[in-house]
Amino acid sequence: MYGFHLALTPFPLLAHNRNYAYGMTMLENDDLDFYQEPQEAEFEAREEVIKVKGEDDVKLTVRSGKHGPIMNDLVETISREEPVAMDWIYTRLENEMLQVSYEISHAESLTEFRDGVSKIHAPGLNIMYGDAKGNIAWFGAAKLYSRAEGVHSKFILDGADPTQDHLMLLDFDQNPQAINPRWDYVYSANNQPEEVDGRLYPGYYLPEDRAKKIVQLLEAKDDFTQSHVEEMIYNVQSSNSAELAGIVLRNMSLVKMNDLEKEAIETLKAWDGSYKKEDIAPAIYFTLIYNILENTFKDEMGEETFDQFIKAHLSKRQIAKQIQMLKSRLIPDLVKAQLTITSGFAYGVDILAHRQTLACNGKTIAVLGSGLNCIYPQRHQADMLKI
Repeated sequence: MYGFHLALTPFPLLAHNRNYAYGMTMLENDDLDFYQEPQEAEFEAREEVIKVKGEDDVKLTVRSGKHGPIMNDLVETISREEPVAMDWIYTRLENEMLQVSYEISHAESLTEFRDGVSKIHAPGLNIMYGDAKGNIAWFGAAKLYSRAEGVHSKFILDGADPTQDHLMLLDFDQNPQAINPRWDYVYSANNQPEEVDGRLYPGYYLPEDRAKKIVQLLEAKDDFTQSHVEEMIYNVQSSNSAELAGIVLRNMSLVKMNDLEKEAIETLKAWDGSYKKEDIAPAIYFTLIYNILENTFKDEMGEETFDQFIKAHLSKRQIAKQIQMLKSRLIPDLVKAQLTITSGFAYGVDILAHRQTLACNGKTIAVLGSGLNCIYPQRHQADMLKI
């Protein structure tokens, strides 16, 4: 078995031999919770020393309680006086990664490989698998859990409320996964997986544009050579940036723009979504996006919180949502002209076109790449019924 190892780990985490190969990316699922502890809570304190080459040691006093370390002492941006503890599923369960790496690197079948993957608890990983027998698989590998009704993990939880402390661990069979799917490929781009236990699992996933681009490239052909795979790996064209830019441009007025601004708009209009090093349009696009996010959120968030927001995946996931709220000026007129709107039923602008057409009592056709008996994306099932 040839592959890549973590330091001091004897078994590879990404590897291949003549029989099978496997790789991984981050799942990006939410496996951290924060609790506001009562002021009267008791904490244990310990000293931590971080050795820094060529510099003085960094010394930290860490207070820990029932839910984990108190973050007020360690993170400057936590301004509240009440102690806030960080609870990570990684520290709640036994770490079996050494056993995992052994089992997946010594598996003699897809079933044995899946058994090894099922022992991963945190951090969550997307595990990709393929073998010489033609089997392919993707596993969202993590110990996923649900909470009591009404408990929202995106908020700081109440450390004194036992109902907010209870985790209902899910069986691995409930994890998102695909084994030899009928569409004949698996992929991952750190994107939001489909429903888990009937709901979208919370996380800090990347926007769907990379995943959508992968699907577009895979759906276009089924006879890939090595050079085709290389072209796909080096592809720098976004699946939705040009579309999102188009929505913004259709809702902009050129009346008060100077000549330089108008030139920038014309550059953006001609953009195909590629991010080549000589392209100017991407810089214009992201400047425009930053201004939209800043004008939308900064006044409510404040300078410090907005600075945190803009550096996180969360802001990237807001781009499409915010732009799609700029409703198309075209669809109402097209519906009025009794034209049928046809789109691809995918994430982003595709589903927006269907939904706005329906909202205008128009006719719309969804072109499905997966067939009527396998609706994808699954979260658009309700839209399918309306269409």
